[in-house]
Amino acid sequence: MKPKQSVVGRGAGLEYPRNRVLAVGAMWGWFAAAGTVYWDFNALEPVSNSAVDVAVGGVARVNGGTSDELSGQSPSVNYTAASGLTNLQAAAHAGSFSTNDSTWFEVTLTPGAGCVISVTNLAFGMRSTTSGPVAYCVRADTDRYASDLVVGLIATDGEWVLREHAVAFRSAVPGEPVTLRIYGYGGTSSSAGNWRLDDLRMDVEAVESGPGATPPVIAPVLPRVTRVGETLVFALTITATDGDTVTGTNVTALSEVSGVWGLDAGVFCYAPAGSDVGERQFAFTAWDKDGTNTPVTVSVTVRYAQAPAVRMTVPLGIHTQKFDGLSLNGDDNVWDDAAEPLLAWYACLGNMPPKAYKAGKGTETAGALYAYGAEGNPDRALGAIASDGTGDIRFGVAFTNETGCLITNVTVTYAGEQWRCASNDVQSLVFGYCVTNAVIPLAQAVYEWLPALRFDAPHTTGMKAGAVTGEGYTVTASLPVTVPAGGTVILCWEDKNDVGTDHGLAVDDLAVSWAADRTSLALRASVMLLK
Repeated sequence: MKPKQSVVGRGAGLEYPRNRVLAVGAMWGWFAAAGTVYWDFNALEPVSNSAVDVAVGGVARVNGGTSDELSGQSPSVNYTAASGLTNLQAAAHAGSFSTNDSTWFEVTLTPGAGCVISVTNLAFGMRSTTSGPVAYCVRADTDRYASDLVVGLIATDGEWVLREHAVAFRSAVPGEPVTLRIYGYGGTSSSAGNWRLDDLRMDVEAVESGPGATPPVIAPVLPRVTRVGETLVFALTITATDGDTVTGTNVTALSEVSGVWGLDAGVFCYAPAGSDVGERQFAFTAWDKDGTNTPVTVSVTVRYAQAPAVRMTVPLGIHTQKFDGLSLNGDDNVWDDAAEPLLAWYACLGNMPPKAYKAGKGTETAGALYAYGAEGNPDRALGAIASDGTGDIRFGVAFTNETGCLITNVTVTYAGEQWRCASNDVQSLVFGYCVTNAVIPLAQAVYEWLPALRFDAPHTTGMKAGAVTGEGYTVTASLPVTVPAGGTVILCWEDKNDVGTDHGLAVDDLAVSWAADRTSLALRASVMLLK
C-alpha cells in the first residue's frame, strides 16, 4: 500500500495540500450519485436539498462582525450559474488560522437513524478584498475541527471565483449530527464585508452504517524531538481496512508552524524554523471510500540548533564568556547541551546531562546547576551545589582547532566565585582539560586535572555562613597542552559532592586565549605562498 502524496505546508500559519486544490471546471459539472444541497443565500436555509434522509440546517456565521449575514452588495459574478443576488458576508478576523478565533461559516447535517453522513463534493463562490482572507479550509466537528477536509488559497483582489473540491468525508456515529465549517484566515484587518460566500453546494448522502465501512487506520506515533537546522523524518504505519484502497492522506499543523513540512507516500518530513522552537503538534488522517480515520496527533518538541564547540579559526585568538544571558529567576530553566542557554557549553549531574538549571542568589540549598547573581541583577555566573541527589556536577566548554596549525599555547583565566557558605571545610571547583579528536560528553572524557586552575572557596562557616554574594578571586594559568589541527580541547570544572553540606561555587568572566606553534604557523604560511 502506498498512499499518494498529500500535503506540503509552509510558514505564517498557512498550510495547504498541493494536490487537493482542484482546478475550476464547469459549474456543478461533477457526477453526483448522492443528493445535492444548495444555498443561493437569498436566505440562510438551503434553497434545495435532494439528499435522501439528510436534514440540513441554515448556514451560520461566527466571529464575522455585527452587520447582517446576508448582503446585496458585491453580488457574485465571473463563474457559470452565479446567482448574483445576495451573498453571505463577514468581517473576517485578521491573522493566522485558529479553530476558535478565525472567522467561519458553519452548517449542520443530520442523518437518519442508523446512518452516517457522507460528503463527496463541495463547491462555493468566494470573494476576498485586500484586507480579507488569503486562505480557507473546511473542517468537521467529528475530530473537533483538528484536520482539513479542504484547503485552498484565495486572491485578495475583490474578484469572485468558484472553488470546487472532491471530498472524502464520512462521519462515524450513526444518527449523530455533523457540523462542517468553512474557515477564512490570513487577512490583514477585520474590515466589514472583506470575505463573501455564495452558491454553496455539496453532494451529501446518508449511508447505512455497519460492518465493512471502516476507514483506514493510522498507528499511534510517539512524541518526537528535533532541532532547528535538522529535518525530522518518520514513516506512518497506515493500514487499509475492508480490502479498500487508501485513496489519500493528509497532515495538518495544529499550531502555527513557520518551517517547511510535508507528507509524501506516508513519510512525514519537517524542517523547523527558529520561531518553531517549543512544542508543535500535527494531526494525520487517511481516507478511503468509507471515510476518514480519527486523526492521529503527534507532538514534536523543537529545540534550538546546537553549536558543538567554539571554533578556533585564527592562529592567535581569544574567546570570552560572560554568563549574563542566564536566567534571573526560576527553578526549571531549560538546559540543553551546546544549544540553550549557552552554545558550546555542556553539563552533567553524575553521568547524566541536566534538563534544567536554577537561578540562585546564594540562599538556595538544593543540589543543582545554578545561574548565580544578586536578585534582579543580570550579572550572572555559572555554578553548582553538588549533593547526594546530583552526584558530582561538571560543566564546561569545547573548542575545536580549525586554524590548520598546531596550537601549543592555551591560557585560561576566570573569576571564581563563592555564593553559598555551608561547611567548615575548604571545598573547591577543580579544573581539568581533555584533548580529543571530537566533542564527547563531559562524563566520558578523561581529564588532566590542573591544580593551578582550581578555585578554592574563600569562606567557611567558621568565618561566614549562608549567602556570600559571589566573593572570590581571579584564577589564571596556561595549559600544558598541544591541540592538533582538527582536534578538540574540552575545558571542565567539577564540583565534587563533598561529605556533608556543599558550598555554592561558580565561574564568571572566562577568557580563553590560544596561539599556534611558530613552526606550524611558518609551515602553513609557506604552503599558502606555494598555492
